[in-house]
Amino acid sequence: MNESDSHPKPDERASAAIILPPTLDDRSVEQMQLAIAKRSPQAPLVMNARHCVFATPYALAALLAAGEERGAKATFIPPADADTTAYWARAQFFRYAEELYHVRGRVPHVRWTSESDVLLEMTRIPSDDTAGAILERVQRRVLDLLVRGARLEAGAAAEHVEAVAVACRTLGAGGGNCGWVMAQVVHYRKQAGLRGVLIGMAGAGAKGTSWKIEGPLMP
Repeated sequence: MNESDSHPKPDERASAAIILPPTLDDRSVEQMQLAIAKRSPQAPLVMNARHCVFATPYALAALLAAGEERGAKATFIPPADADTTAYWARAQFFRYAEELYHVRGRVPHVRWTSESDVLLEMTRIPSDDTAGAILERVQRRVLDLLVRGARLEAGAAAEHVEAVAVACRTLGAGGGNCGWVMAQVVHYRKQAGLRGVLIGMAGAGAKGTSWKIEGPLMP
């Protein structure tokens, strides 16, 4: 075998999949973004989430932003774990992923008429005049999750809501691209009685933001 046969050809390297880790959090999102940046915008891109079993709201929003940022649609391989895929579907991730990626295989689609007590599903923040009503709903839902889910006092919760609203407006105003925001109530197993809310947002060409807001420790 000569030297040229022992190394992948340039197009083979360019089209290699980005393997996402079992846990997708802020740190792994940064690693994912660095891996994408090393690839040419014209090179085939495969995002392989087969091994993922956990993702924060920020991570899911960042995946959508990465899909929008590409000049050509990338391929997305969903998680193999059925519970994980069901949660991502409930969070409305695949609703937008199917617009931005070639999603390989079938994924579940969830529809419901009532709002969740623990989840603000993935919400698109448009960059046009329609953003106002959507931002009002985001603020109302985040306030509800903080007060009812994390058990924060209304005054403290309102300060966090205002910070989220400012970030959403900044995200929607950038470069003509839309953004995404999602929030989830979490229960901490290691500290019984402690709840919090994870909030994440991201957009193509914009710096994403994540919050981890903890409520008071309850007996």
